[in-house]
Amino acid sequence: HALTGDLEDERRSLDAYQAALRIVDVDEDPVTWSQLKNNIGVLQLQRSEGDRAQIIEEALESLQEAALVRSRLSLQREWAETQGNLGAAYRERAIGDRSENLEISLACLDAALSAAAGETDILFLGLIHIELSETLRYRIAGNWADNLERAYASAQRAVDLIQPDQDPLARADAQRELGNVQRRRATGSRAENLEAAIMSYRRALSRYCRDT
Repeated sequence: HALTGDLEDERRSLDAYQAALRIVDVDEDPVTWSQLKNNIGVLQLQRSEGDRAQIIEEALESLQEAALVRSRLSLQREWAETQGNLGAAYRERAIGDRSENLEISLACLDAALSAAAGETDILFLGLIHIELSETLRYRIAGNWADNLERAYASAQRAVDLIQPDQDPLARADAQRELGNVQRRRATGSRAENLEAAIMSYRRALSRYCRDT
């Protein structure tokens, strides 16, 4: 479920999932329970209301619980999904050391891609690559230029994977992320990188405008 930014929509969605969670026992139906926990974590990440730092901590708790159950059940694709969501949550985390949180985010996203090796759902893989590119773009540890090159490769991979007719908005997100990396890129001609970034942003904007 994607939130619309409407506070009532946010509250209704979270209330519905939390109500469902109260009647699902983790021991009797761990698959459904872990899916609910994962979805609650995602919804919390998308929330616009409340203390952002505290909301992220609640999202992390939900996602970690989902990941634990999915690991125990050897649900590889589902575990990869939750690792991808954890990667996004740790990147947004305000509590704790920023560099350490980004390293955890990177480890989660690398783990998600490893677990998804051989996955045929290219949209699923593309979305993880978008998250990975964003984390690498913000990364503090390591060499700045090397991080951007890894981010560039991941963003380009996302663009290659996500087809325009498959998920237009996800494709636009991939194009936008590629632009974000290209305009910061240290390798190659500065002018050429900026021109490439402008082209990526235009492609993203064209799609966004079509869907508004």
